[in-house]
Formats: sequence, structure tokens, C-alpha cells
Amino acid sequence: MNYEVNDYRKPPEKPKLGSWPLWQVPEVFALSYVIRLALVLFVLPYLFGVQLTVIGLFFTFVIFDYFTYVALKKAYGLE
Repeated sequence: MNYEVNDYRKPPEKPKLGSWPLWQVPEVFALSYVIRLALVLFVLPYLFGVQLTVIGLFFTFVIFDYFTYVALKKAYGLE
């Protein structure tokens, strides 16, 4: 590739995620977010023979949501 050429195309827009507790998953990642959430909340505990309580599900969801938010912010360079 010739890197001595100027690229005048507009860069893709970065999604506005918002602050963590009230953030919105970008539409592109919505299906994968729901699938991974189901895997983390239900399938993985079932594979290990664990049944989570309501509070356990809530804390697992909060941890999963926070790490997903941080990963998307890092991926889009919004830090």
C-alpha cells in the first residue's frame, strides 16, 4: 500500500454510548450482546452445576454490563 497518499474520506462516526449505568448498546452489537448475556447468565452456570439466585443474577449482569461497556469504549477510542 502507498501510505503517502492523503485519505479525504470522512472517518466513520463513533457511537454515543453515554455514561455507564445508562448506556446504550450500539445496534450493530445488539444481537451479540444478548447472546453473550444469555451465555454468561444461564449457560455457563448450568455447565458448572450452579444455579444463581436473583441477587447472583443481578450482580453477574452488572459485572458483565460494566466490562462490556469498558470494552466497547476502548474499541471505539472513546476513553
